[in-house]
Amino acid sequence: MDQQQSAKLSNLDKRKPKNPIKFKIELNEEQKNAKAVIYDNPVVLIRGYAGSGKTACACQVALDMFFKRQVEKIIITRPTVAKEEIGFLPGDMKDKMDPWLAPVYANLHGLYGREAVDKLALQGDIEIVPFAFMRGRAQPLHSRVLTPHGFVQMGDVKVGDSILGQDGQPYEVLGVFPQGVMDVYRVEFTDGTSVLASDDHLWEVVDMAYQTKKTASVRTTKEIRQQLKLKNGQLKWKIPLMSPAIFPTANLPIDPYMLGLLLGDGCLVNQILFSTKDLSLVEEIQSRLPSPLKIKKKAGDNYDYGISAGRTTYASRDQRNQLKHALSDLGLLGKHSWDKFIPDLYLHADPHQRIELLRGLMDTDGSIYSDGIHSRKTSSVSHYYTVSEKLRDGVSFLVQSLGGVVKVRKYHKAGTVDEWGRKYNYDLYDLFIRMPSSINPFKLTRKADLFEVIQEPRRGIMSIEWHSSEPVQCIAVSAPNKLYITDNFTVTHNTFVNAFVLVDECQNITHTQTEMMLGRLGKGSKMVFCGDVAQIDLKNKKDSGIGFFLRLEENVPGVRVVTLKTNHRHEVVEPILQVYTDYRDM
Repeated sequence: MDQQQSAKLSNLDKRKPKNPIKFKIELNEEQKNAKAVIYDNPVVLIRGYAGSGKTACACQVALDMFFKRQVEKIIITRPTVAKEEIGFLPGDMKDKMDPWLAPVYANLHGLYGREAVDKLALQGDIEIVPFAFMRGRAQPLHSRVLTPHGFVQMGDVKVGDSILGQDGQPYEVLGVFPQGVMDVYRVEFTDGTSVLASDDHLWEVVDMAYQTKKTASVRTTKEIRQQLKLKNGQLKWKIPLMSPAIFPTANLPIDPYMLGLLLGDGCLVNQILFSTKDLSLVEEIQSRLPSPLKIKKKAGDNYDYGISAGRTTYASRDQRNQLKHALSDLGLLGKHSWDKFIPDLYLHADPHQRIELLRGLMDTDGSIYSDGIHSRKTSSVSHYYTVSEKLRDGVSFLVQSLGGVVKVRKYHKAGTVDEWGRKYNYDLYDLFIRMPSSINPFKLTRKADLFEVIQEPRRGIMSIEWHSSEPVQCIAVSAPNKLYITDNFTVTHNTFVNAFVLVDECQNITHTQTEMMLGRLGKGSKMVFCGDVAQIDLKNKKDSGIGFFLRLEENVPGVRVVTLKTNHRHEVVEPILQVYTDYRDM
């Protein structure tokens, strides 16, 4: 468990007040009955006139369940008035939504105190979300998400599938929600990779303006792109990196470290050769060779070694060279430096196997030195060089899947001559690699001793540009922190689970929107709708999703409708509202 997760669990243990909550608002019997219904059912609609206590009931249960650790978060949302935009309003999301959620806050403040409630909101325990943002956490159907067996397209994800979270562990897909056609933006990171997402897609980010205390917050694509840089020109946002992806242990025909060495300094064309100055690498290969195979220095050559079964006939030598057969089965036998690759079986092996493979690659064609920007005391960067595009992509996959960051540049173009007079027939790629401090990418002593991480690798957000308008969908995954892995091993945000969701003024959301909200109900969550049928602002009152609940209550266990009849308003208000209702129906 990483430090962030430990801290989160620690905070959960501390959030219960020293003394039981004594709510400052006393409920009448009708409201107490409504409160009991909320406790007993995952989906509840409370309907009644303004002043009947709908929101007070919901808020009381929300706070009570939060402090009893029955939910991890309180999410508050409501539609804004018709055709009203909030983007122009100053401040963050909470500031923008505060005017619309004043009644909810009034109840929360009245129940538990303004200072205490504001502290919960500041900590992110109470999340303020415009209703439109509840549907927009989406990616294009061709985007990829990471499973225990590799990447699959977002459009192919189904409920019950397993998706990897930030901790590398698999989590169940709880819901899949097509969102129709939306504007899609390309989010580009400092390592040169990018991800496509809607403007309302959520990201867990760290604001780099706060150097002393880099706490994570959840922001939309739109919020991030509105301010990408600090006043000093530096990037403002970075995203978290994933822990090593947990793929199943693979039955590998060749030891992963030895395969890395052969892919780096091995010749696999006719006979199996290995070239090196490091005798320790020769010893590593010998220790991993199956009997009767041996590695032996070739006569007349300073650094070339052959791998064979010794003095046997040609036929028997071929039969006994298990390594040659294994390379052939993997499709590597006969490959040159420019077309070598890492077999898929090795890319999707368990973390230990992938680390060993990476070390074999880095011990041969890797190096380590100062990056020229940071001093040696601040950061060191590893490099990997290859003329093979497939090997370039394979090494990038390995590094990212283990929680590292890699940036690729073309070191020499095909046809160029370097300072030593060597001509390059193929493009030479230089991979800048940063690994977390927990993983040394080298085994070879002279390289491993130079590896030091003082500043952990990070991925900053470089730019966000409009890309297209296309079909998108969002998913709900059971990961505790609501994060999952998308293209290029990018950590991105999930929908809500283990949350108390309060939808205020629900009479102004449509049938379709109501269906969407209910479809996002994850495990351990509770959703309460509060609405007043006399205050429908939709052009067609019949579009209001509030009427949909009566049918749901009849057919779906766990869905209840509660009507509060007590009215605390002036006696003249009800006949006035009735006149307006009759007028709108004309």
